[in-house]
This record gives sequence, C-alpha cells and structure tokens, in this order.
Amino acid sequence: MVGGAVKAITPPVIPKTETRAVLVNAELIDCLVEHESSGDPTAKGDAGEKGILQFMPGTFEKFCVEKYGLGNDIWNVEIQKECADKMIIDGGIEHWTTRFYCKTALAENSAAVLK
Repeated sequence: MVGGAVKAITPPVIPKTETRAVLVNAELIDCLVEHESSGDPTAKGDAGEKGILQFMPGTFEKFCVEKYGLGNDIWNVEIQKECADKMIIDGGIEHWTTRFYCKTALAENSAAVLK
C-alpha cells in the first residue's frame, strides 16, 4: 500500500432491461415461452395452466407469490419470467415439460441444471 490510501472498489452496475430484473436464464426462458405459449400472455392450457409460461395456479402461488414474493398476478409476463428464472436457478426446471426442447439453451447456460 503506497501512501496509506486504499482505493475503494465499486461493484459493477447491472443495467435494467424491460423486465423487472435482469434474467440469468433469459435464453432458456425465451425458449420455454416459445414452446409453452408461442409468446401469448393470455394463453390458457387444458389442465388449467395460465400465461406466457403456462403456470399452474398452485405452482404460481407456491413459488411466485409465497417463496419469491413477486406478486399474485398470474397473467403478469414479467412476474412469470422472473419467477421462472428464480425457479430454474433453484433447480426447478422440471416444472416445464418443454425443457427437453430447450437443450441448446440449457447447454449454453451454466446457471440452469437439468434434473
């Protein structure tokens, strides 16, 4: 240390995107969105799935609302994407059956773990 001064290290600033948060698994989520709903935020599945990522209401409540505290609007695209990102980081990719179609995105994304 020269002169007794310590230079402060400033953490990098992560730029905000159009979404509420910067998604770690954006490529994988884009793939899931395409296969789950073709990008239609009003999509409804035969078994009760809802929205762009086809969340079942119980799964949405358990993870998006209770675990991650993101809000209770199951139709909100940004909440669905952010919740999916957090679930994938936590190893929850098995909630989407279309994960098998997204192997390329998975292989390129070290944060996602296929179980």
